Order: sequence, then C-alpha cells, then structure tokens
Amino acid sequence: MKQLRGLDSLATTICSFLLDVNFFSFRFFIQKITAFT
Repeated sequence: MKQLRGLDSLATTICSFLLDVNFFSFRFFIQKITAFT
C-alpha cells in the first residue's frame, strides 16, 4: 500500500510537470503568433 501511494505521488508529480511544460510551450506559441502578426 505504501508503495502504491509513492507511485501515486510520482504520477501526480509527472502530471503537474507535464501541465507546466504544456502551459509554457502554449504561452511560447501564443507569443510567436502575436509577434508574427
């Protein structure tokens, strides 16, 4: 059970990391579009 909880927190960390990366690349994408127009 303890191992499962550790795996769950790891998955949560990975998910939040991916969300941060997605948000950053999305903002970068928007900046490129606004700079292009």
